[in-house]
Amino acid sequence: MYCFVRPGFSTAMAILIATATLHGQEVRVLTLKNCLDEARINYPLIKAKQAEVQGQEKKFSASKTEYLPALLAGGQVNYATSNSLNGAYISNEGLSTSISGGIHEQNNYNPVFGSFGTIEVDWKAFNFGKVAANVGVAKSAWNSAQADYENEIFQQQVKVADAYLLALVGEKLSIVQENNLKRAQRLQEVVRAGAVSGLKAGADSSFAAAEVSKAKLLYLESKKNEYSQLIRLAELIGEKNDIVIDSARFFLQLPHDFPTDTLNIGHVPELKYFRALVNFRESRSVAIRRSYAPSILLTGIGYARGSGISNKNNSYSDSFSSGVPFQVYNYYAGVSFRMNLLNYTRINREYKSEVFEIQKAQYVYEEAELKAYKQLELANIQLALARQQADEAPVQFNAALASYRQAGARYRSGFGTIADLAQNFYLLNRADVDKSIAFNNVWRAVLLKAAATGNLFYMTSQIN
Repeated sequence: MYCFVRPGFSTAMAILIATATLHGQEVRVLTLKNCLDEARINYPLIKAKQAEVQGQEKKFSASKTEYLPALLAGGQVNYATSNSLNGAYISNEGLSTSISGGIHEQNNYNPVFGSFGTIEVDWKAFNFGKVAANVGVAKSAWNSAQADYENEIFQQQVKVADAYLLALVGEKLSIVQENNLKRAQRLQEVVRAGAVSGLKAGADSSFAAAEVSKAKLLYLESKKNEYSQLIRLAELIGEKNDIVIDSARFFLQLPHDFPTDTLNIGHVPELKYFRALVNFRESRSVAIRRSYAPSILLTGIGYARGSGISNKNNSYSDSFSSGVPFQVYNYYAGVSFRMNLLNYTRINREYKSEVFEIQKAQYVYEEAELKAYKQLELANIQLALARQQADEAPVQFNAALASYRQAGARYRSGFGTIADLAQNFYLLNRADVDKSIAFNNVWRAVLLKAAATGNLFYMTSQIN
């Protein structure tokens, strides 16, 4: 099997691809855009938020059916006696038994078949805005769920982008430490050759071996950090298999700055979500206040009854065919007024409680707005300083590289000590690390600014 590795891949990463391929596992090379798309589609919490949006949408659709009248239809066939008395009674909780029959001197236990059918139309024609307020609450809940879903996507993508950049610098630092280990091994070979020929002290050989060991430890530590960041990135995008990231362009060019430093409040997903919560609380307060209003109902009922007791001569017949057919028909139409007069105290206190919930939601929104402005201010400062560091880091690296080469030449010619060479060796490695981190910090500062403004396009448009 052949494994072709593009520039920027570490040896260990190439081994990971080759090993996974041999075992039949799919190792995918992902760009930042791939990771952002997969996080939006695959991450379980985002799926949960999406399901919540769909549920709230159905609730909003269901709430609008409250405008429609209720149409009730019912029918029954029974078999019962028909003893009755004058006077009233209060029905027990649950099913109320209605007996319609004559009054006899003695109980008549002869049962007969009976039937009853009804159609009722009940419409809250005038409710003084109660239904509209309830529909408004359902719509606000839907808008809030949608804003929460969009904010969750954005926040997750910010986490993914940050994890991607950390994985990038982790991979880059592994390459740096791998190169550092190779330099240490070449130095050890030179020192060992000098010691064998008697040109260098034997202590130099031990010193060089110690430097190789230190370089190996740094390399192993960098690989541990690299794999940790890759695992974290895979988790954030909902990927169970191993992944490889595309690092080709991030250390070759620096990102451009944003075209504007102003904050558009309406475009920040987190602020849109908190504003939706304020609107939801306000709509709830309206619904609570209007719930005290009366309802005017238009009602129309038509019903029919059949009985085994004749409506002509009160004769009894226990046959099914005599009791089931309808004998009498009635209709009813009316306007009713309904209002709970003693409900004002409870509703008024609920409304006042909701007013405090509105204030709470408003203060939370103001806190998020303040944080957004300060995050943008911090991002501008970090971006400016990160660019200065990125400009200076190559100068430091080139100077350290020249100094290391000079120290190596002096050591090989016998004019320098192993300690001087080791010091320059350390400075070169440190400068190489600083250069990688400085470039990565510029991208992370741009990400911080994108997160503050609520728009990742300024960052992703420079990559794709």
